[in-house]
Amino acid sequence: MGLAWLSLLVALGGFAPRGADVVTSRRGDIRDFAVAARWVYVVTEDHLYQLDLGSLGLLHSLHQRGTYDVSSDGRLNRAALDGTGGGATFSVNTLAPLVDINVLLTCGAVGCGYCELLDLANVTRITHQEGYELGPIVPNNASVGFAVNLENQSYVLSATQGNAINDKGRLIIKEPHIRLHNTNKTQFGGLFSYTDKTRNPEIIARHQSVQFVDGFQINSTIFIFSNVNLTSEHPKVRLLWFQTKATKTQTLRSMQGAILDCCAGTARRRLVSSSVVPGDRSVLWTGIFTDHGTTDTELAVFDISPPSHTNSYRDPDFIFKDTKETQVGTKGRK
Repeated sequence: MGLAWLSLLVALGGFAPRGADVVTSRRGDIRDFAVAARWVYVVTEDHLYQLDLGSLGLLHSLHQRGTYDVSSDGRLNRAALDGTGGGATFSVNTLAPLVDINVLLTCGAVGCGYCELLDLANVTRITHQEGYELGPIVPNNASVGFAVNLENQSYVLSATQGNAINDKGRLIIKEPHIRLHNTNKTQFGGLFSYTDKTRNPEIIARHQSVQFVDGFQINSTIFIFSNVNLTSEHPKVRLLWFQTKATKTQTLRSMQGAILDCCAGTARRRLVSSSVVPGDRSVLWTGIFTDHGTTDTELAVFDISPPSHTNSYRDPDFIFKDTKETQVGTKGRK
């Protein structure tokens, strides 16, 4: 498939499907891509490519290998290796174009959390580099990250799978969570901070076995899809809605949810891929579902328009958490 697959999706003008197997092209395995303004951004294992939206011709490329010392200035030094191999690889799991500020945000890991801000028009121009754990640092952990707009303020929503990390013999359990992160230094708390003045609002999963598959914003609604209880006998596919409000806290507090049941005759309790069907009124969405121990898949179409009621809601799998702010906002580096 390769870039022909990418070309088809761009031509259709829809959202990129998430959760599908890695696509192989002549330039390497395509891990993710995003479309913004006049460009297409493609992430492979060790490169970030920028293509022209009209022709899909290659405009710029940025290799993702270099030397990295977490104890130094927190920057990936690409010049030290010039892409020839060795050193550390910046594995990108969040690719978020921020069109209103002309920035492409990339976050992932180089053994620890790491983020870069790039010029939207030329990805070889790096405007900011920082060691920050916005998504998972464990390779292949399922996460979702994308730009959202809350009343004319840009943020990056991160939905991150939980994991267990051995830190010098000490086991650290990180819960699956959903957060809203700042995208510039002028926002309260500084760049990347998820604090909301005196609090740290987030959505925490009640179970450790959660796999985030897709997410996007349409108008004033944010949609998040996940697989829950994958390791149990009763897995399920979940949809969460959030209404964009003036603050991070108000937005995350607005959570509503539903279980997506598929399919008639045979239960399919695992979502593997997701895409929105373009339309003007109701929000139609297609999902590819499967189940444990089978390679059979089934495609289903849902109307995922958000509920109109605003009654008090308690989700069975996710909970809003609002802890006292202890996070120090980053000052940023030139």
